[in-house]
Parts: sequence; structure tokens; C-alpha cells
Amino acid sequence: VIISPYTKIGIGNLFGPQTVIFSNSQIGNHNSFQGQILIDSDTLIADFCTIQSGVKIGRNVTIEEDVFVGMGAIIFAGVKVGKGAYIAPGSVVLQSVKEKDKMVGNPAKPI
Repeated sequence: VIISPYTKIGIGNLFGPQTVIFSNSQIGNHNSFQGQILIDSDTLIADFCTIQSGVKIGRNVTIEEDVFVGMGAIIFAGVKVGKGAYIAPGSVVLQSVKEKDKMVGNPAKPI
């Protein structure tokens, strides 16, 4: 695990191997990062999120509370993912996601 010293991290987070978090990011409380995850700078991940293996999260992304991001998903820079959203494995998220939306596909669309 490689975490920038300029990243703020809350309590109770679990980080799997080969997770990289760049500078000025903020990680809330009680999140699960399963491994081989790349989180670019200036990103906010709130509380109680699950980020599965192989996920790539771009710069300046906001992920609100209780979000699930499936294995191998990609979230592009500047995207906001609303509270309780579900990103299916392998999805490519190009636009912001509304609260409790389920996103699937490349490009990801709500179902």
C-alpha cells in the first residue's frame, strides 16, 4: 500500500495490497479497499464504501457514503458518485452518478 503523506484517512479503513492513493485525497471512515486500486489526487471518499480490486479512480472525484464500486471499474476525473450508488464490475463511469443509481456498462448508464 502506498499512501501520500498529504492524504487524510479516517478510522477503521481496510486496505488490500497494491493500493495507491495520491496526494490531497480524503478517505472517510470504515471503508474497504480490496487491492490493486489506484486513487488519483484531490479525491474524496466518504464513509462505509466498498471499492473492489482493480478499480481506477480519477482526479477530483467525490464518492459519497455507502457506495459500492465493482471490480475493475473506472471512474473518470471530476465525477461525483451519489450516496448509496452501485457501480457494476467493469463499468466505465464518465458522468456523475445520482444517489442510489445502479450504473452498468461502458460507458456506464443507469438501470
